[in-house]
Amino acid sequence: MKCAQLSRRITKDLHLGDIAQRVQESVNKSVHISSHAQIIEYMVEIIREYDEAVNCYQDAVTDISAKLSDVLNGKVCLDRQPEDLCSGPAQRLQNHSPLQALLQEAHRSSLR
Repeated sequence: MKCAQLSRRITKDLHLGDIAQRVQESVNKSVHISSHAQIIEYMVEIIREYDEAVNCYQDAVTDISAKLSDVLNGKVCLDRQPEDLCSGPAQRLQNHSPLQALLQEAHRSSLR
């Protein structure tokens, strides 16, 4: 009789172990899917921020190019300060001092 009880208990333990293993696999899969979704969401956010930064730089370059062209063609009033040339989208750049230096040099060249 003990043999039959042990046999049933072993069968039951194997069955419970199988269920526990499936539950664990399901939990792991859920965590992986959640983690994967978060990674994708993070990547999309980074791409959006990059796109916004590219648009900002594109606006600044277009603005600076137009102003530089005006300076080189003598269309800018001589009483304007070189700092005025960096207004508009260029101000949105975190560090535009090299660009400002370029515009100041162009302004000085136009005065000669």
